[in-house]
Amino acid sequence: MRNLYVIIVDDDQEISSMMRMRLQKDAPHLSITTVSDGPECIEHVKTHKVDCILSDYQMPVMDGIGLLSELRRLGHDTPVIFITGQGSEEVAREAFKSGAYDYFTKDIGFAHFPKIVNSVEQAVKRHRAERSRAKAETALAEERNVRRRTEKQLSRLAGCFLGFGPDPVENINQLAGLAGELLGASCALYCRLENGMLCTLGRWNTPSDYKTMDKPDGHICYDVIKNGGDELMVIPDLSKTVYQVTDSNIADSSYKAYVGKAVKFAGSPIGSLCALYEREFVPTEEDRNIFSLIASAIGVEEKRRQSVEALKGQSPT
Repeated sequence: MRNLYVIIVDDDQEISSMMRMRLQKDAPHLSITTVSDGPECIEHVKTHKVDCILSDYQMPVMDGIGLLSELRRLGHDTPVIFITGQGSEEVAREAFKSGAYDYFTKDIGFAHFPKIVNSVEQAVKRHRAERSRAKAETALAEERNVRRRTEKQLSRLAGCFLGFGPDPVENINQLAGLAGELLGASCALYCRLENGMLCTLGRWNTPSDYKTMDKPDGHICYDVIKNGGDELMVIPDLSKTVYQVTDSNIADSSYKAYVGKAVKFAGSPIGSLCALYEREFVPTEEDRNIFSLIASAIGVEEKRRQSVEALKGQSPT
Protein backbone atom coordinates (compact mmCIF):
# COMPACT_ATOMS: atom_id res chain seq x y z
CA MET A 1 0.00 0.00 0.00
CA ARG A 2 1.51 3.30 -1.12
CA ASN A 3 1.63 6.86 0.15
CA LEU A 4 -0.56 6.81 3.22
CA TYR A 5 -1.00 10.03 5.15
CA VAL A 6 -1.09 9.53 8.93
CA ILE A 7 -1.55 11.95 11.83
CA ILE A 8 -0.08 11.23 15.26
CA VAL A 9 -1.96 12.98 18.09
CA ASP A 10 -0.11 13.14 21.41
CA ASP A 11 0.44 15.92 23.94
CA ASP A 12 3.91 14.49 24.67
CA GLN A 13 6.00 15.83 21.79
CA GLU A 14 8.93 13.60 22.67
CA ILE A 15 6.81 10.46 22.26
CA SER A 16 5.13 11.64 19.06
CA SER A 17 8.49 12.56 17.51
CA MET A 18 9.94 9.18 18.44
CA MET A 19 6.91 7.40 16.99
CA ARG A 20 7.16 9.39 13.80
CA MET A 21 10.85 8.58 13.31
CA ARG A 22 10.36 4.89 14.01
CA LEU A 23 7.27 4.49 11.84
CA GLN A 24 8.87 6.26 8.90
CA LYS A 25 11.91 4.04 9.27
CA ASP A 26 9.81 0.83 9.33
CA ALA A 27 7.29 2.08 6.77
CA PRO A 28 8.71 4.73 4.40
CA HIS A 29 5.40 4.76 2.49
CA LEU A 30 3.82 6.56 5.45
CA SER A 31 3.77 10.34 5.36
CA ILE A 32 3.34 11.46 8.97
CA THR A 33 2.32 14.71 10.64
CA THR A 34 2.32 15.19 14.42
CA VAL A 35 -0.12 17.39 16.34
CA SER A 36 -0.35 18.03 20.08
CA ASP A 37 -4.08 17.77 20.76
CA GLY A 38 -7.52 16.83 19.44
CA PRO A 39 -8.66 20.30 18.24
CA GLU A 40 -5.46 20.68 16.19
CA CYS A 41 -6.06 17.25 14.67
CA ILE A 42 -9.64 18.16 13.74
CA GLU A 43 -8.55 21.37 12.00
CA HIS A 44 -5.93 19.40 10.08
CA VAL A 45 -8.46 16.77 8.98
CA LYS A 46 -10.74 19.53 7.67
CA THR A 47 -8.11 20.69 5.19
CA HIS A 48 -6.16 17.50 4.40
CA LYS A 49 -6.95 14.04 3.08
CA VAL A 50 -5.92 11.90 6.05
CA ASP A 51 -5.83 8.11 5.72
CA CYS A 52 -5.45 7.19 9.40
CA ILE A 53 -5.10 8.78 12.84
CA LEU A 54 -2.89 7.42 15.64
CA SER A 55 -4.11 9.08 18.81
CA ASP A 56 -3.10 9.01 22.45
CA TYR A 57 -5.99 7.85 24.60
CA GLN A 58 -5.55 10.29 27.48
CA MET A 59 -4.82 13.96 26.73
CA PRO A 60 -5.57 17.11 28.74
CA VAL A 61 -7.45 19.22 26.17
CA MET A 62 -9.52 16.52 24.50
CA ASP A 63 -9.06 12.81 25.14
CA GLY A 64 -9.02 10.20 22.41
CA ILE A 65 -12.68 9.26 22.83
CA GLY A 66 -13.67 12.93 22.61
CA LEU A 67 -11.57 13.35 19.47
CA LEU A 68 -13.14 10.32 17.80
CA SER A 69 -16.67 11.42 18.74
CA GLU A 70 -16.11 14.93 17.38
CA LEU A 71 -14.66 13.62 14.13
CA ARG A 72 -17.72 11.43 13.59
CA ARG A 73 -20.07 14.28 14.51
CA LEU A 74 -18.43 16.42 11.83
CA GLY A 75 -18.86 13.65 9.27
CA HIS A 76 -15.24 12.46 9.06
CA ASP A 77 -14.95 8.68 8.93
CA THR A 78 -11.13 8.50 9.03
CA PRO A 79 -10.06 5.35 10.91
CA VAL A 80 -8.64 5.99 14.39
CA ILE A 81 -6.18 3.79 16.28
CA PHE A 82 -5.59 4.46 19.97
CA ILE A 83 -2.16 4.22 21.60
CA THR A 84 -2.10 4.64 25.36
CA GLY A 85 0.07 4.19 28.40
CA GLN A 86 -2.97 3.20 30.50
CA GLY A 87 -3.60 -0.23 29.08
CA SER A 88 -6.46 -2.28 30.54
CA GLU A 89 -9.34 -4.41 29.32
CA GLU A 90 -11.79 -1.69 30.34
CA VAL A 91 -9.94 0.93 28.30
CA ALA A 92 -9.76 -1.43 25.34
CA ARG A 93 -13.50 -2.13 25.52
CA GLU A 94 -14.28 1.59 25.67
CA ALA A 95 -11.99 2.26 22.71
CA PHE A 96 -13.63 -0.33 20.48
CA LYS A 97 -17.11 0.64 21.68
CA SER A 98 -16.45 4.23 20.61
CA GLY A 99 -15.54 3.07 17.08
CA ALA A 100 -11.75 2.84 17.17
CA TYR A 101 -10.27 0.48 14.62
CA ASP A 102 -7.52 -0.81 16.93
CA TYR A 103 -5.83 -0.24 20.28
CA PHE A 104 -2.19 -0.49 21.39
CA THR A 105 -0.37 0.14 24.65
CA LYS A 106 2.83 2.17 24.88
CA ASP A 107 5.06 -0.79 25.63
CA ILE A 108 8.67 -0.10 26.51
CA GLY A 109 10.43 0.88 23.30
CA PHE A 110 7.25 0.30 21.29
CA ALA A 111 8.31 -3.22 20.41
CA HIS A 112 5.07 -3.72 18.50
CA PHE A 113 5.72 -1.05 15.84
CA PRO A 114 5.40 -3.60 13.00
CA LYS A 115 1.92 -4.45 14.35
CA ILE A 116 1.01 -0.76 14.37
CA VAL A 117 2.09 -0.40 10.73
CA ASN A 118 0.07 -3.48 9.79
CA SER A 119 -2.94 -2.15 11.70
CA VAL A 120 -2.74 1.19 9.87
CA GLU A 121 -2.63 -0.55 6.50
CA GLN A 122 -5.54 -2.86 7.37
CA ALA A 123 -7.59 0.05 8.74
CA VAL A 124 -7.10 2.04 5.54
CA LYS A 125 -7.84 -1.00 3.39
CA ARG A 126 -11.11 -1.69 5.22
CA HIS A 127 -12.07 1.98 5.20
CA ARG A 128 -11.58 2.23 1.45
CA ALA A 129 -13.52 -0.99 0.89
CA GLU A 130 -16.42 0.32 3.01
CA ARG A 131 -16.44 3.58 1.09
CA SER A 132 -16.44 1.77 -2.25
CA ARG A 133 -19.29 -0.43 -1.11
CA ALA A 134 -21.26 2.58 0.14
CA LYS A 135 -20.76 4.38 -3.19
CA ALA A 136 -21.88 1.29 -5.09
CA GLU A 137 -24.98 0.95 -2.90
CA THR A 138 -25.80 4.64 -3.36
CA ALA A 139 -25.38 4.37 -7.13
CA LEU A 140 -27.59 1.28 -7.20
CA ALA A 141 -30.28 3.02 -5.15
CA GLU A 142 -30.15 6.04 -7.47
CA GLU A 143 -30.44 3.76 -10.50
CA ARG A 144 -33.51 2.10 -8.99
CA ASN A 145 -35.09 5.47 -8.26
CA VAL A 146 -34.44 6.63 -11.83
CA ARG A 147 -35.93 3.39 -13.19
CA ARG A 148 -39.05 3.75 -11.03
CA ARG A 149 -39.44 7.40 -12.05
CA THR A 150 -39.04 6.54 -15.73
CA GLU A 151 -41.59 3.73 -15.43
CA LYS A 152 -44.08 6.16 -13.87
CA GLN A 153 -43.41 8.71 -16.62
CA LEU A 154 -43.93 6.13 -19.36
CA SER A 155 -47.10 4.93 -17.66
CA ARG A 156 -48.43 8.50 -17.55
CA LEU A 157 -47.52 8.95 -21.22
CA ALA A 158 -49.28 5.72 -22.20
CA GLY A 159 -52.35 6.80 -20.25
CA CYS A 160 -52.33 10.11 -22.09
CA PHE A 161 -52.21 8.31 -25.46
CA LEU A 162 -55.12 6.07 -24.46
CA GLY A 163 -57.13 9.12 -23.45
CA PHE A 164 -56.76 10.90 -26.78
CA GLY A 165 -59.97 12.14 -28.38
CA PRO A 166 -60.77 12.94 -32.02
CA ASP A 167 -59.50 16.54 -31.76
CA PRO A 168 -55.74 16.71 -32.49
CA VAL A 169 -55.48 20.23 -31.04
CA GLU A 170 -56.89 19.09 -27.71
CA ASN A 171 -54.52 16.10 -27.75
CA ILE A 172 -51.59 18.45 -28.37
CA ASN A 173 -52.71 20.58 -25.44
CA GLN A 174 -52.76 17.48 -23.21
CA LEU A 175 -49.27 16.51 -24.36
CA ALA A 176 -47.89 19.98 -23.60
CA GLY A 177 -49.35 19.77 -20.11
CA LEU A 178 -47.95 16.30 -19.58
CA ALA A 179 -44.48 17.51 -20.61
CA GLY A 180 -44.65 20.24 -17.99
CA GLU A 181 -45.86 17.90 -15.25
CA LEU A 182 -43.40 15.08 -15.92
CA LEU A 183 -40.40 17.40 -16.06
CA GLY A 184 -41.46 19.43 -13.03
CA ALA A 185 -41.71 22.66 -15.02
CA SER A 186 -43.39 25.91 -14.04
CA CYS A 187 -45.19 26.02 -17.39
CA ALA A 188 -45.10 24.28 -20.77
CA LEU A 189 -45.94 25.34 -24.32
CA TYR A 190 -46.27 24.06 -27.83
CA CYS A 191 -45.78 26.83 -30.41
CA ARG A 192 -45.96 26.64 -34.20
CA LEU A 193 -45.68 29.03 -37.13
CA GLU A 194 -48.94 30.03 -38.77
CA ASN A 195 -49.21 32.74 -41.43
CA GLY A 196 -45.92 34.27 -40.39
CA MET A 197 -46.86 34.44 -36.72
CA LEU A 198 -45.70 32.37 -33.75
CA CYS A 199 -48.87 30.84 -32.32
CA THR A 200 -49.33 28.82 -29.14
CA LEU A 201 -51.38 25.71 -29.89
CA GLY A 202 -50.90 23.95 -26.57
CA ARG A 203 -50.15 25.42 -23.16
CA TRP A 204 -50.08 24.45 -19.51
CA ASN A 205 -49.90 26.64 -16.42
CA THR A 206 -49.13 29.82 -18.38
CA PRO A 207 -49.57 33.29 -16.84
CA SER A 208 -52.90 35.03 -17.39
CA ASP A 209 -51.24 37.71 -19.53
CA TYR A 210 -49.36 35.23 -21.72
CA LYS A 211 -49.31 36.24 -25.40
CA THR A 212 -50.62 33.34 -27.48
CA MET A 213 -49.70 35.01 -30.78
CA ASP A 214 -46.75 37.24 -31.59
CA LYS A 215 -44.21 38.03 -34.26
CA PRO A 216 -41.63 35.21 -34.13
CA ASP A 217 -38.38 37.18 -34.16
CA GLY A 218 -36.62 37.23 -30.80
CA HIS A 219 -38.57 34.34 -29.29
CA ILE A 220 -36.69 31.28 -28.04
CA CYS A 221 -39.30 28.94 -29.49
CA TYR A 222 -38.80 30.46 -32.94
CA ASP A 223 -35.05 29.87 -32.73
CA VAL A 224 -35.71 26.25 -31.79
CA ILE A 225 -37.89 25.88 -34.89
CA LYS A 226 -35.32 27.60 -37.13
CA ASN A 227 -32.49 25.41 -35.83
CA GLY A 228 -34.62 22.33 -36.37
CA GLY A 229 -32.11 20.02 -34.74
CA ASP A 230 -32.83 16.71 -33.03
CA GLU A 231 -31.17 17.75 -29.78
CA LEU A 232 -32.88 19.62 -26.98
CA MET A 233 -32.08 23.29 -26.48
CA VAL A 234 -31.28 23.67 -22.79
CA ILE A 235 -30.74 27.09 -21.19
CA PRO A 236 -30.05 26.71 -17.44
CA ASP A 237 -29.92 30.47 -16.82
CA LEU A 238 -32.04 32.73 -19.03
CA SER A 239 -30.77 35.88 -17.35
CA LYS A 240 -27.49 35.48 -19.21
CA THR A 241 -29.15 35.41 -22.65
CA VAL A 242 -30.57 38.00 -25.06
CA TYR A 243 -34.01 36.41 -24.62
CA GLN A 244 -34.34 38.32 -21.38
CA VAL A 245 -34.77 41.33 -23.66
CA THR A 246 -36.00 39.99 -27.02
CA ASP A 247 -38.63 37.46 -25.87
CA SER A 248 -41.59 39.32 -24.35
CA ASN A 249 -42.85 36.20 -22.58
CA ILE A 250 -39.47 35.89 -20.84
CA ALA A 251 -38.78 39.56 -20.15
CA ASP A 252 -42.00 40.03 -18.22
CA SER A 253 -41.70 36.84 -16.18
CA SER A 254 -39.69 35.16 -13.43
CA TYR A 255 -38.59 32.26 -15.60
CA LYS A 256 -34.96 31.26 -15.15
CA ALA A 257 -34.46 28.09 -17.24
CA TYR A 258 -35.70 26.74 -20.56
CA VAL A 259 -35.88 23.36 -22.29
CA GLY A 260 -37.07 23.19 -25.91
CA LYS A 261 -37.35 20.63 -28.71
CA ALA A 262 -38.26 21.08 -32.37
CA VAL A 263 -41.42 19.27 -33.48
CA LYS A 264 -41.26 17.98 -37.03
CA PHE A 265 -43.81 17.13 -39.69
CA ALA A 266 -42.73 15.28 -42.82
CA GLY A 267 -39.12 15.78 -41.76
CA SER A 268 -39.34 19.55 -41.45
CA PRO A 269 -39.58 21.56 -38.21
CA ILE A 270 -42.98 23.22 -37.81
CA GLY A 271 -43.16 23.93 -34.09
CA SER A 272 -41.43 23.69 -30.75
CA LEU A 273 -42.30 22.05 -27.44
CA CYS A 274 -40.84 23.88 -24.46
CA ALA A 275 -40.79 23.81 -20.66
CA LEU A 276 -39.99 26.85 -18.53
CA TYR A 277 -38.75 26.93 -14.95
CA GLU A 278 -38.71 29.52 -12.20
CA ARG A 279 -35.47 27.93 -10.99
CA GLU A 280 -32.25 26.75 -12.56
CA PHE A 281 -32.77 23.38 -14.22
CA VAL A 282 -30.77 20.88 -16.26
CA PRO A 283 -32.67 17.81 -17.54
CA THR A 284 -31.41 14.30 -16.87
CA GLU A 285 -30.95 11.81 -19.68
CA GLU A 286 -34.30 10.28 -18.72
CA ASP A 287 -35.96 13.72 -18.85
CA ARG A 288 -34.51 14.26 -22.32
CA ASN A 289 -35.88 10.95 -23.57
CA ILE A 290 -39.38 11.60 -22.21
CA PHE A 291 -39.41 15.14 -23.61
CA SER A 292 -38.34 13.85 -27.03
CA LEU A 293 -41.06 11.19 -26.97
CA ILE A 294 -43.70 13.81 -26.23
CA ALA A 295 -42.36 16.06 -29.01
CA SER A 296 -42.61 13.11 -31.43
CA ALA A 297 -46.18 12.43 -30.27
CA ILE A 298 -47.07 16.06 -30.97
CA GLY A 299 -45.61 15.59 -34.45
CA VAL A 300 -48.01 12.68 -34.98
CA GLU A 301 -50.95 14.78 -33.82
CA GLU A 302 -49.84 17.57 -36.16
CA LYS A 303 -50.04 15.08 -39.01
CA ARG A 304 -53.56 14.13 -37.92
CA ARG A 305 -54.47 17.80 -37.69
CA GLN A 306 -53.28 18.42 -41.22
CA SER A 307 -55.28 15.41 -42.42
CA VAL A 308 -58.44 16.61 -40.65
CA GLU A 309 -58.10 20.05 -42.21
CA ALA A 310 -57.52 18.52 -45.62
CA LEU A 311 -60.67 16.47 -45.27
CA LYS A 312 -62.56 19.62 -44.39
CA GLY A 313 -61.37 21.13 -47.66
CA GLN A 314 -58.90 23.48 -45.98
CA SER A 315 -55.33 23.88 -47.17
CA PRO A 316 -52.70 22.68 -44.68
CA THR A 317 -51.00 25.58 -42.95
